[in-house]
Amino acid sequence: KHVARDIVRGLQGLDQVVAEYGVQGVHGRLIDLIECAPQLHTAVEVTAGNSLFHVVVENDDVALRCTELLNQRRLGRVTFMPLNTLNPKQVDYPTEYGSDVMPLAKRIKYNPKFEKAVQQVFNMTVLCRTMDIAQAVAHAGRLNCVTLEGDQVSKRGTFTGGYHDFNASRLEAQRQIRALSQQLEEAAAVRREKGSEALHIDSSITALMGDLQKLEASRTHNRRMLSDLREELKAMREEQAVRQRTVDQAERDVASVQARVESLSTR
Repeated sequence: KHVARDIVRGLQGLDQVVAEYGVQGVHGRLIDLIECAPQLHTAVEVTAGNSLFHVVVENDDVALRCTELLNQRRLGRVTFMPLNTLNPKQVDYPTEYGSDVMPLAKRIKYNPKFEKAVQQVFNMTVLCRTMDIAQAVAHAGRLNCVTLEGDQVSKRGTFTGGYHDFNASRLEAQRQIRALSQQLEEAAAVRREKGSEALHIDSSITALMGDLQKLEASRTHNRRMLSDLREELKAMREEQAVRQRTVDQAERDVASVQARVESLSTR
C-alpha cells in the first residue's frame, strides 16, 4: 500500500522544519510508536488507515508551531495528535464472547505515554474471530469490528472486505525498518568500539616506538662511550708501558752507577 503523496510531502516537510528549528515535543508518527504481532498487521492497518501517519506531539502549542512553520515554508500538511487535547471515549467492551472478541487496542504494544493517541484511533474497534461474531457485536451499535483478515463491520451496519496483500503491509515494512535501523546502530557501535581499540593500539605502538627509539639512542650513546673508554684505556696502557720502560732503564742506569762506585771504592 502506498502512502498518499501529499501525506509523504507533509511528513518530509515536518522532519525538515523540526531539524532546522529544533522543535521539541514531536514524538513521531503513530506507526513509529506502536508494535503488534504480524498476524494483527492487517486488522490494525485497515482500522487506522491514514491515522497511522498522524503525528503525535506533546501539546497543541507544538502542533501550532509546526503548522506555522509548514505554512511559512510551503512544505505540505500534517495531521497532529496533541496529547493534551486528545480525549478518547471510555468503552465498556462486551465480555459474553470470551476470547472471540478482544479490544484491538489491548493487542497493541506502545509506551504508556502515548496511550491517549492509541486509544483515540483504536478503542472503538474490537477484533473478532469470525465475520458472524463481528456482525453480532456491531449490531449492538456501539463498536466497530474487524477480523484478522481485515474484513470490517461498522457500528452503523456497513461491511468492508476483500483481498489484502499481506506482503504490502505498512507495519511489516516499519518493523523491518526498525530491525535494520537497530542492526545499523549495533554495527556503528561495533565500528566505534573497534575504532577506539585501533586508536588505543596505535597509541601503544607509537609509545613503544618512542621507547624503542630512546633505547636505540641510549644504546648508540653507550656504544660511543664504550669505544671512547677502550681508546682511553689503550692510551693509558701505552703510556704505562712507556713509563715502565723508562723506570726499567732508570733502574738499569742506577745499577750501573752503583757498580762503578763500588769498583772505584775497592781500588
